[in-house]
Amino acid sequence: MPAPYEQGQPVAWIEIDTEGLRVHRATVDTVEPSPTADRWTITTDRGTTTVDATGIGPDAVPLEPDIAEDLYVFGDGYLVTSTLIGMELAAYIDSGVDEGDDLGLR
Repeated sequence: MPAPYEQGQPVAWIEIDTEGLRVHRATVDTVEPSPTADRWTITTDRGTTTVDATGIGPDAVPLEPDIAEDLYVFGDGYLVTSTLIGMELAAYIDSGVDEGDDLGLR
């Protein structure tokens, strides 16, 4: 299985902030297989983390065009805050409620 990143590739580095998440641009320095199957340890100019085969981990995600645009518009380290609506939707999804019958979806 090929590594999800290459040396020199940019990634979005995520840091937890008291008000939400801060998004930074980072550059991959090294990529090594992790002891866990289908995982990779990447070292960037911001830190080290483990990612899955798609390049997603707790501190790093692929630098998608929309994230790159936000970094350009809002600057490095821009703050992403959650909304109450987003939290309510996540709680609803996590509740496992199936209203398919009520919505005529079945």
